[in-house]
Amino acid sequence: MMRFVRKNKLQNTPEVSFVLMDWGCRESFHTLEYLNNQLVDRSRYEIFWIEYYDRQPTRLSDLIKRYEDAGLPSPIDTWLVMARPKGEIFRKHWINNLGILHTTGDIIVFMDSDAIVNPTLVDTIIKEFKDTPERILYMEEIRTADKSFYPFKYPNPKEIIPSAVNMKNGVPVAMRNFHSGLLADPSLIHCRNYGACFCARREDLIRIGGWDEHEDYTGYIAGPYEMSLRMELAGKKELWSHFELLYHTPHPGNSGIDNYSGPHDGKGVSTTAMKVLETKRLLPLVENPEIRRLRLRLQPVSLVKDLSIGTIEGNGNDQLTPTTPEKSTDVFIPPLPASKWDKKPFYHLAKFYDQLETRCFGYGYSRIYAIASYAAVVGKKLGLPQEKNEALYVAGLFCDMGKILELSRVNAFGARAEAAIGNEFFRDMSDDPAQTVRNACAMFREHYDGNGPQGVKGEVIPIEARIIAVAHKFDDMINIRDSSRKAMLFSEVYKSITDMSGTVFDPKVVDAFLDCKEDFVCINLKNQNNTLNFMYPCYHFDEKSLGAITYAMSYAVPSGASASVPVTTCEKSMAHIASGGYPVIDQFHEFNIYLVKDNGRDMLYAIPSWQGPLDIGSFEKGKYRFAFVSHDINEIKERINPQLLFQNFYGYNFIRAAEEYFAIRIGEVGFSIEKAHKGKYAAPCFIKKSLNRLKERVFIEMLRKSLVERVKVVAKKIMPDVAAK
Repeated sequence: MMRFVRKNKLQNTPEVSFVLMDWGCRESFHTLEYLNNQLVDRSRYEIFWIEYYDRQPTRLSDLIKRYEDAGLPSPIDTWLVMARPKGEIFRKHWINNLGILHTTGDIIVFMDSDAIVNPTLVDTIIKEFKDTPERILYMEEIRTADKSFYPFKYPNPKEIIPSAVNMKNGVPVAMRNFHSGLLADPSLIHCRNYGACFCARREDLIRIGGWDEHEDYTGYIAGPYEMSLRMELAGKKELWSHFELLYHTPHPGNSGIDNYSGPHDGKGVSTTAMKVLETKRLLPLVENPEIRRLRLRLQPVSLVKDLSIGTIEGNGNDQLTPTTPEKSTDVFIPPLPASKWDKKPFYHLAKFYDQLETRCFGYGYSRIYAIASYAAVVGKKLGLPQEKNEALYVAGLFCDMGKILELSRVNAFGARAEAAIGNEFFRDMSDDPAQTVRNACAMFREHYDGNGPQGVKGEVIPIEARIIAVAHKFDDMINIRDSSRKAMLFSEVYKSITDMSGTVFDPKVVDAFLDCKEDFVCINLKNQNNTLNFMYPCYHFDEKSLGAITYAMSYAVPSGASASVPVTTCEKSMAHIASGGYPVIDQFHEFNIYLVKDNGRDMLYAIPSWQGPLDIGSFEKGKYRFAFVSHDINEIKERINPQLLFQNFYGYNFIRAAEEYFAIRIGEVGFSIEKAHKGKYAAPCFIKKSLNRLKERVFIEMLRKSLVERVKVVAKKIMPDVAAK
């Protein structure tokens, strides 16, 4: 039974409707993310997702939740599941007709649902139809067979171009005979990708009866070219965008590709569709009844007289006209660095700061890598040498050090001290990246018009600071994984930064940002999906060759140390404990062990004594943090019994008790699960279900404290008057 998983009520009628289909084959839904990062306002277009079979992917539901949790519109406006029988050969034309019937935009776009698109796509479609309303619009899709792009990592289109299989000299091969349509030159059917992106006006689609639902169009033998031929016969003109391209990377498996298909020419083109050239029919062989009802309300179409079929009309052009400034030989990411300075210290330091932010301060994403990457692409666009750009990337990593170390929360210091901290941290380093970091940290919060914290203005502000200012602001507004505030749409961020050109930001840097919008979207999506690598896009950095940040993970109890743990005894009376109706047969390390009759069997339940009498309902609902059930009292005691694991792991003793791991500060007297659970120890203690996670938490706490002390020392040194207060 066909059903709507979600059906948003749009507050206005969109200009463009996207119809995206799945037939149980999609494992990545990245197209939705690209479509939700467009220059035009999200209210101007809608996204309609149709699944042929009975499938609701969890990843798709999770994507919707992620966007809505960030306060953004859902990446899908309408989600329809056709729930066709498993094993039935999918029918794309059926799916597309549902797209016509259940969308509302004036222009409908039928697009490859795993394509990579630029943030200008919707804007281009709207402008193309405004310039030439009587058109059928197609967009070519650049494809690569390079398997290194799988699993999908949100690549930059510039990374795809060098390995593209359908480009020549940086130009799509389908751009030959650019002014010709399929009606005039049928040979184009085998060099153009008619299935990548097809756009037409809703009324024009309905007037020719929509997609043909004849049984010859099954599986992969289907496509818009059948529509193109009928629409051209009715007077529309097939045009291919000269301003926009789509991109596609390989993935394993093509569900249904080996299924039965309708008659074709051996190259995947329907012979039934191409017979339109002979019959000149305008309507489908089998028309959808709902679309037929809509068609009969409109003025009927008629065959255009004196059509030239099978010859090149007008100004045929065999020259490959560039649609992109990128040459196919250009390498977007160099394989090797240009600078000679050692990257390893910065790599490990960046890993550490990233852990501080994501684990200690509640960030939900790797903020520093995003800022660094945004800065690097702007540096590239401005023509900085690669070596300088690598240093700029490092500056982007550490520019916000004051905020990372919580200094920005101390009102007495403010932005002036925050900028000085990073400068002081790298003061004794002579390498170029250290100098760049100092320049960026000292000045990136300054305003181009001089209204910043220190009043520095114009080009007196170092170029690296002016670049990082834009990168930092963009990330602050766009990232949907920062739960501390509502994210903004790409169109809103784009406009906001543009509006600040000449006041907050250097106009030259803003212009470079506007030219790099595709790169910014790519980096943002990489970061959201955890595929953003260190030093991207400066060069290919091999993280595996250096290894991750390491620290002691194998402490043992020193020889002679006792493995027993002094435990706080339970002081509750037996009468109070037994008042819940179940008898207490034993007490063991803060736990009461109850005897419960369960269907004639004796079962033992153990819960902490401080949580009162046993309540079976609460037990079954998992409301007790520490709780055990067994028929064997020795098994329960073994699971509860505290055991000392490590002594003095960065100032903490590690204890395993009640199947969890506790870190108790050295100097605390006695071990109590209750005190640890309720935070009653004088010093902070930590509880984790994993020993490695507990070690990691203690290690980060140690580093955080040492850095905070370092901040205080630096603050006193550079601002003694403020620090004294």
